Order: sequence, then C-alpha cells, then structure tokens
Amino acid sequence: MPEGAYTLVVDADHAVVAAAMLARPGEPTAQDPSVPTRERAWVASVAPTPDDVSHESVLALPDRARGTLVLGAVARSAELDREGVAAADVRLLGSDGEVVVEERVELPVGRSVALTLADLAPEGTRLTGVQVVPDESRAWLAAGLVAQVARGDGVLLSVLVPVPGEVGTTATTVREDPRLGTR
Repeated sequence: MPEGAYTLVVDADHAVVAAAMLARPGEPTAQDPSVPTRERAWVASVAPTPDDVSHESVLALPDRARGTLVLGAVARSAELDREGVAAADVRLLGSDGEVVVEERVELPVGRSVALTLADLAPEGTRLTGVQVVPDESRAWLAAGLVAQVARGDGVLLSVLVPVPGEVGTTATTVREDPRLGTR
C-alpha cells in the first residue's frame, strides 16, 4: 500500500483477532554500517465497546517520543454511511496531566486522518499523553498512536492503542515511569 494513514475494518458475525504490521526502512547505523535498519511494530486491533458508544480514551506518549495520532471514522452498522461524520476533541496532555492543546477533528465516515502531535503543540512542549473525546454520532472513532524515538541504533517504532476511559471521567492521571528508556 502507498504510504499514508489507513483504517482497516473487519466485519464479522463472531469475535475476530486481528493485527497488522507497520514497517519502516532506516539508514545504516554505527553498529552495522553496511546494512540499512528496518523497524517493525505490531498494530493491535481495536473494537467498539459492547454498548456501541464511543467513549473517551487516553493514549500515553513515551518519554522523548514523537507521535502521530491516527483516527479512523467507522460506521456503526454493517452498511457504510458515506454521509456520516465522526467528530472528537483531541486533547494533548502535558507533563502535569493538564490539557496543553485542544483540537477539534471532524472526519467523514470511511476516512482516516493522521495528526502529527508536534505540529499541534507549541514548540518545546513536553507531551505525555493524548485524550480523544468523541461526540455522540452514528460513527465510531478508531484510534492509534504511532510513537517514534530516535536512538543511536536507529529510530524505534511502536503503535499504541487506547484504553477506554470511564464514562463521566473528568480528570486524567499521567505518570512518568522511571523505567522507560533505560534499555
């Protein structure tokens, strides 16, 4: 597939386990100067909640990582409604867990969008998380965060999926894990 943001939809009568792989070529490094690197990350599947309602979700951004939030608008019924629109407030969270930037996103059903977090936040802002707060609509927003961190042996890649928030939650706790980046 050409480079870009995609949302793959699996419609089945029974539970399905699915995943995808994201691969990116890199440059040779000091560890192996004759071989280009290739970083891979598994993309876990996400599913609507049993009550078929989009709830707010939070994604933690690893320390010193750059991130791209990918949102996909998926119809809730088996028939794809091309006229539908999914909307959400995307909130970037700072090191204290407070909202640094809030961006309104509206996305036609059947489309995906990639939001580079560095383009949304003021320069030099340390981001620790992303909160997606969807509107009530006929569409469901699938979300994933592509996180990258530059290391001496190349750019490491990971794809994180959200943990649904509790309905009515008004606060988000974001904590730094001292073990991150120690290996």
